[in-house]
Amino acid sequence: MIDLRAVFPAQPEAFGDTEPQDAGQRSGWRRVQKARKEVLDTVGRGEHPASTDFKNLWSDYKHHFGEAQFQGKCAFCETRIGAAQPGDVEHYRPKTAICEPASPGNRDDRGGRSPGRTYEPKSRPGYWWLAYEWTNYLYSCATCNRTWKRNSFPLRDARGAMGPGIESDERTLLLNPFHTDPEPHFDFDEFGQIHGLTEEGKTTIDRCGLDRQSLINERFRVAQNFEKLVDLLEGGFLTAEGFENLVADLCTDAAEYAGLARSLSAQWLEAILGPESP
Repeated sequence: MIDLRAVFPAQPEAFGDTEPQDAGQRSGWRRVQKARKEVLDTVGRGEHPASTDFKNLWSDYKHHFGEAQFQGKCAFCETRIGAAQPGDVEHYRPKTAICEPASPGNRDDRGGRSPGRTYEPKSRPGYWWLAYEWTNYLYSCATCNRTWKRNSFPLRDARGAMGPGIESDERTLLLNPFHTDPEPHFDFDEFGQIHGLTEEGKTTIDRCGLDRQSLINERFRVAQNFEKLVDLLEGGFLTAEGFENLVADLCTDAAEYAGLARSLSAQWLEAILGPESP
């Protein structure tokens, strides 16, 4: 997971409060306005909206997030989402209900499944008023979203009555790279394993399955590439400038698992130059 605060996509006119001047944009805006009204009407009747009450209008704008997130990388695990897995527009705060896992599940999966992981029944209502809120979206792979995170949204403090505006006072434990720099919350090792350095980091690893074996295997491949570059440098087969350029390629925002490459690079520099290294 890397910092995405600087690349959050601009809100399309369809999700604004004002009817667009462009006739081509009005259809999408009217659909969103109608969906918002239907949700408000449901709440006005004293009912909480169910999943069937939310029209999936956000998927039409998936490409906005795919383009912003560096060639379509998952916001959580940094795996590039390809044609075989189109990816999801994920609601950071779940819209229908909050259901937390009752068991950790099995991280030794290779197909993205979490056998043995069970979820508690609905513990509290979801954030229905954020269903069509642009700032509540991010782009995620199906494994992180549907298999692991699902409707989880852990908080530091217990939550009472739910209603619009309450989210501004919440102390969340699930990191959102569009809101917070996640890199200080994680560390990686040469085997591709991820470690939480804070409660937020540990919770995000658990909820999104960032320590599942399939991810460890992929990150290990990048870690091996980094170690090969170090060996070439130390063996005199690579100049310092060449080493820096190749490591920069591994650490660039668009690279898969750049968080791991950056962590290993920082650890290597600290070992060479000391803890005061840049």
